[in-house]
Amino acid sequence: MYIKKLLIGICCTILLIVSPFLVTASPSPSPFSEGLDKTAGETGHIGDNSSSIWTLDNLPGAIGKMIGGVLSLLGVVFLILTIYGGFTWMLARGN
Repeated sequence: MYIKKLLIGICCTILLIVSPFLVTASPSPSPFSEGLDKTAGETGHIGDNSSSIWTLDNLPGAIGKMIGGVLSLLGVVFLILTIYGGFTWMLARGN
């Protein structure tokens, strides 16, 4: 029973974390983001928009983003498990 509730909670948390990345905010860039893109291009922080993250030239960056995503997900899982462990400890009544 508790495992079922825990799994439902984890699935809802993952859905809340992942869903903003699945939605496109606006199809056209805003003037604010155009200014940021121009400034980043002039300073050399971004190149042309045709380069993909999955090219061999950018493989370390892609691996870094994947590792960062996995570590973020693990952090959420450990937070949920810590809260769950705290509740079970408090409700154990010394047993």
